[in-house]
Amino acid sequence: MRFYILTFCIAISTCVTAFAQMPDLNKKEIRLLNKTLKAYSAQNFEKALDLVKESMASEELEKLGLVHMLEGNIYFALEDLELAKASYLKAIQLSKPNDPAISIAQVGLARSMEKINIRKEIEAKKKFEIEKQSIKKETDSISEITAFAIIEQVPVFPGCESGTTNAEYKRCMQKGITTHVSNNFRASVAGPIGLSGRININVQFKIDKSGEIIGINAQAVHPILEEEAIRVIERLPKMQPGRQKGKPVGVIYGLPIIFDVK
Repeated sequence: MRFYILTFCIAISTCVTAFAQMPDLNKKEIRLLNKTLKAYSAQNFEKALDLVKESMASEELEKLGLVHMLEGNIYFALEDLELAKASYLKAIQLSKPNDPAISIAQVGLARSMEKINIRKEIEAKKKFEIEKQSIKKETDSISEITAFAIIEQVPVFPGCESGTTNAEYKRCMQKGITTHVSNNFRASVAGPIGLSGRININVQFKIDKSGEIIGINAQAVHPILEEEAIRVIERLPKMQPGRQKGKPVGVIYGLPIIFDVK
């Protein structure tokens, strides 16, 4: 609540001052923005959202980081955190270095990501408890989860079916996953958040007894990098499950994603 009140007050003051100093805006655009601010000031966020979307029909306004920052604040107030994050990122991308929208958008982005991660942690805990209860009900004496390094028969990646040994399946699977990540990971996401140099993301996931990808976890210096890594791993194809003592089991797999940002 303290964050909301602070950004609410700063955003109103910033927008009122900035809009008044924009000679390129016509009277209709200024009037629409003022109506948006009025609705926002009255905490009528649904109306403010409709108005800010209407204002973005103008090409001049759609290019303003300040307008996207305001949109982000409205989404944040409405607890629509994913859309708030997207609006704040757009505001940062469109704003010039001395634009007052940048600092508010950066704070808003960080706060949105924090709340998103809290929600994810809660969901992950719920999912873990459900899975734990499910495991307790299993009567199979074989371990449900086996590490990739020691599995008797590794999962078979699509296109690797012609292998004849576990080592061949393993090499083919590692090559398939590496190629998938290289072709789909968007290194450009590191630019808007100000990162440069060599970036490392540690990823771990599970290939379950049916060959589906579940339980993805990523660790990086910024939540946006973690989200991108999870997005890519979620799109891995279904595999033939790993086997231990002739029966399908879940297999834990880990890999680093490493790339350079100039």
